[in-house]
Amino acid sequence: MNITDIIIFVIFSGIAVSYGWGMRGTIIGGEKGAMLPGALMGLLMALFSGSEVLASSPWILAGAGALTMYCGGCMTYGETLHLSMGEKNSPTLTKGLIALFFKGGIWFGIFGGLLSLFITAISGQLKIWQIILFFCLLPVFALTFYFIFNKPLKPDENRFPKIYFSIKRQESWGGLLGILIEIIIFAFIIKDWSCLTMLLGSFLSGSVGWVIGQIMQIKGKYPNKKGKHLFDKLYRKNALETWKLMECTLGAFGGIGCSVTFILAKPLFAEKFSLIDAKGLHSYIPESKITFLLTVLYLVILGVDYIQYIIRPNKSAGYKKYKKLCNDTEFAIYSIIPLLLGMTGAHRVIEIVALPVVLHVLAQELLEKEIDHNKATVISKIIYLIPFVATLLHIFISEKSFPLHTTLFTYTLVYETAYYEMKRIEENEIRFNNGEKGVHGYFWLCCVIILFLQILF
Repeated sequence: MNITDIIIFVIFSGIAVSYGWGMRGTIIGGEKGAMLPGALMGLLMALFSGSEVLASSPWILAGAGALTMYCGGCMTYGETLHLSMGEKNSPTLTKGLIALFFKGGIWFGIFGGLLSLFITAISGQLKIWQIILFFCLLPVFALTFYFIFNKPLKPDENRFPKIYFSIKRQESWGGLLGILIEIIIFAFIIKDWSCLTMLLGSFLSGSVGWVIGQIMQIKGKYPNKKGKHLFDKLYRKNALETWKLMECTLGAFGGIGCSVTFILAKPLFAEKFSLIDAKGLHSYIPESKITFLLTVLYLVILGVDYIQYIIRPNKSAGYKKYKKLCNDTEFAIYSIIPLLLGMTGAHRVIEIVALPVVLHVLAQELLEKEIDHNKATVISKIIYLIPFVATLLHIFISEKSFPLHTTLFTYTLVYETAYYEMKRIEENEIRFNNGEKGVHGYFWLCCVIILFLQILF
């Protein structure tokens, strides 16, 4: 990678993840929203990897990036942000920023570590029993650290965990810390230095990004000693949304940090990329029929989860049990299961995540808004399902993967356009205040810049 490629990679990473993270907080949020910036970062890593196979099929790291960035979204952080900005000169400012450093690091650290392990797996440098063992131990580590660090929580009895970064909400960062520690132990045992390097660099990228982003939000919301705010002119025109300023800033630092770490780790990835280029994506399951059946099984699981957006909500005991089952299994459905399948050889599952599922979670959010506003109709449910079905059919019928421009168009213009539809659902009209105009003007600019990638590649 020459100096020009390095500069372009870092700039595009900062812009793409800044946009992706800002869009995440605008349209979906939570774990599913985090799939967008993860997919964008993974796609860029594939394009600038130097591997001909990955660059020609960037969906493989885009899908894996979406799955691995999903994990950190399980953490609650709204009350954590409140610790540092509940009031001007908040007495819990330091605690809040330390908490964000810690949580942001875990979020991005898991992304960098798991994505690197995924690359190691598809290069063929793991054994299938190692992959299975890793995923079997994952819930053990997660639950153990969850109960150590996040329990007990009984606000009515004034009983809180010893390390607590919220006010009354149940936290789950301990479980994710357990996953992070498992990745470190596993990578150290198999001597996967590329994984450890990416994990550390991504951890620092997320930590620094969250802290700086929150400081920007605080300075934008509260005036300094001279009575001025950060970007004071925009603030006085009500054109500054400090929440979005925070999200886009942390995304930019996260993207830049991850790309710089990837550049530094390139020599450690060199052998893996050479194996991928020489032999293709490695499969630990020799029978193609088995991988096909596993792919179909995953689609069935997705279909069962999607039923909740098609049927009419009711108060029956059966419906409540079904909804609870969906909520309890989402982490597995949208992250762990497809990641396991993709690492063992069902690569088509990752391709399904890269585009159909990224559209699928968007359709879910739109339908959920329609249901909340009593506007859901049979026609709208069909319309929102069409992109998912169409892209899915393409995967099974066509032997070619999605063109780069189709993927980029989905991650940018489709997501941005969906926001307008969501606003129409909620308010029956599309009107923007000054703050929204500034935010979405920035988003459109990012979209245009990101789409230039199809010219470069």
